[in-house]
Amino acid sequence: MKHLTASRSLARLMLRRDRLRVAIWTALAVGLVWSSAVSVKGLYPTQSGRDQYAATVGGSPSSRVLGGPGYGVHTLGGITVNESETTVLVLIAVFSCMLVVRHTRKEEETGRAELLAATVLGRHARLAATLGVVAGIDVIMGAAIAGALIATGLPVPGSLAYGAGVAAVGLFFAGVGAVTAQWAEHSRTANGAALAVFGVAFGLRALGDSQTSGAAAELSWLSPIGWAQQVRAYAGERWWTLALPVAGALVLAAAAAGLSRRRDIGAGLRRPRRGPAVAGPRLSGPLGLAWRLQRGAFLAWTITAAVAGAVFGAIAGTVSTAVGRNSQASDVLARLGGGGAVVDDYLAWVFGTAGAAAAVFAVLSVSRLRSEELDVHADPVLATAVTRSRWMGAHLVLAYAGMVLFLAVTGLAAGIAHGIGDHRPAHEVGRALAGALVQVPAAAVLAGIGIALFGLLPRFGAVVWVCLLGSVLLGQFGDLLRLSRGVMAVSPFSHVPRLPGGHVQALPLLELGALAVATAVVGVAQFRRRDIVLH
Repeated sequence: MKHLTASRSLARLMLRRDRLRVAIWTALAVGLVWSSAVSVKGLYPTQSGRDQYAATVGGSPSSRVLGGPGYGVHTLGGITVNESETTVLVLIAVFSCMLVVRHTRKEEETGRAELLAATVLGRHARLAATLGVVAGIDVIMGAAIAGALIATGLPVPGSLAYGAGVAAVGLFFAGVGAVTAQWAEHSRTANGAALAVFGVAFGLRALGDSQTSGAAAELSWLSPIGWAQQVRAYAGERWWTLALPVAGALVLAAAAAGLSRRRDIGAGLRRPRRGPAVAGPRLSGPLGLAWRLQRGAFLAWTITAAVAGAVFGAIAGTVSTAVGRNSQASDVLARLGGGGAVVDDYLAWVFGTAGAAAAVFAVLSVSRLRSEELDVHADPVLATAVTRSRWMGAHLVLAYAGMVLFLAVTGLAAGIAHGIGDHRPAHEVGRALAGALVQVPAAAVLAGIGIALFGLLPRFGAVVWVCLLGSVLLGQFGDLLRLSRGVMAVSPFSHVPRLPGGHVQALPLLELGALAVATAVVGVAQFRRRDIVLH
């Protein structure tokens, strides 16, 4: 037990530090499931409507790729699972692995772990406290999701199975994060490796679920995401499948503990490559330095955009067949996409989602400013001839450039994939690019809010994530939830035309652009006036 000394104190500290972050992620996951259950209950009040959903949307390959195998889609619970489970599993997997890395590898990277290790602290106390806290949060999130589903009137066993599957996936990817935190020396590398494992798991699940028979259909059994969906909530629950992700989590936790014995504090099992003795000319200015710090994120997000755009574009042709015969599904897609043709509504929804993802990238890129300040990396740069405006401007250029690149690649990949299937690649590429790039002003507004908070209230930079979450929910699901136009107008995404198929009005886009510029200018001006804040 000496190796776990003070782990309880560390756990209390972690909960205190991340209480806001945990509350936001929990509210997001529970809110998505609850809103999905409520909307499904209103859209499919009769059994005939549910049977029609099962025969059209639930049985299509595109639906299985996005929503899972589609068990029990002739019931309200099964439709709710098909519409929401994949998104929630993504949220809890990413949250779990990143939170583990934050409290293990990130603490070593900043030197705080070494300071605490000099006190009465067990060798495995930090890892045990982190995994215990994250596991507890995952279980609470699963229980809250189950409670929200039960509150909407869905059957108790299926609701509990849904929540347990979500919690089990969170536990597994917490173990993945614990292992990558031992392997990599830097938190960004550890996060990237954990997300790469998640990407492989998601790909195996999607490929396996897209097939109804043959060897390829068994690939989903190689994925922890597939294990959770094989619980079959609301479709004759198979509780034993929960043992797979839980056992995997225990094995990964034991592996992480064993690996931690083989390295020093602050070091990783993978030795970083030695850099050149002399910096190249591209590092002579703040823009080159900012690019060096963020080029990995650029590459990862660009690849993600290309793959996601190609996948969503390739299945666009099947949407018309799957949804066209279902009046309720067509109504949902019309509310999400703008009320045009079925395929156009689908693509408009895809590009709206891509706009939200681009905003996430931009906010993450802007948040690098605060990280550099807290890690005392900004001070040596600003002590030279580099002004604060130039330093901030370099990161802002990359944030906006990456955002535009992400949307352009998404639109280009989706247009090519859809155009090949529709035998009109040139025509579809232009429409897809317009639909994707029109999201830029809205995403830029969220980045501008992040910049303004960095300049004005650096300690409250996390508020930008609340703004981003609210903007996405109002902009993407406001029509589906039948919210008033006044409420929806708060979101910048509500002012973006839904293309292809919609009409473009220049004034809202110009207003969004002006707001993005104004918030960025305020942030830069205020940063020039305030002191460097290291806490």
